[in-house]
Amino acid sequence: MADFVARPAFRAPVDALPLALPSDSDLDTAGPRRSLAYDRAWWFARFVAQTYGTTALRELYLAACGAGHPDFATAARTVLATDPAGLLARWQGWLAD
Repeated sequence: MADFVARPAFRAPVDALPLALPSDSDLDTAGPRRSLAYDRAWWFARFVAQTYGTTALRELYLAACGAGHPDFATAARTVLATDPAGLLARWQGWLAD
């Protein structure tokens, strides 16, 4: 999670703009799609950190992935006060800027 700060900022290719939030199944994909899935996950982490703050990024990670975690939708509502659809729309806008 903290490694997101070491990646240089760059524009996402237009064909790489996400249609969904990153998921475990995206990262389990074999081949070149896996690389793009990891890039999207990093872009999402950078978006959350820049939009909501690094503390919120850590809290979201713990809420969504920690022991006994709820589903991602619940974690997003609890930590970021938004639902996945709103979060996706905001992330897409951030990537397009």
